[in-house]
Amino acid sequence: MIFSLLNKGSETQALVCCIHKKSGSLRGYLHLGHFNEQTLEIAYLKVQREFQRRGLASLLLEGGLRLARERRK
Repeated sequence: MIFSLLNKGSETQALVCCIHKKSGSLRGYLHLGHFNEQTLEIAYLKVQREFQRRGLASLLLEGGLRLARERRK
């Protein structure tokens, strides 16, 4: 579950983070840039090794796409 969507930087950049609810520790993040009608740049997609292969990267990508769609409007 994506617990936190953090907007950092300018209107053309965002950081989507997955935070473990109980411990508050970072489990993975996605850094996006260059939002417009045709381009979305994924600069970084990182997931802690012990949380890989559990669908976390897919959730981060879904959250990033949702955020990009919201910013386009």
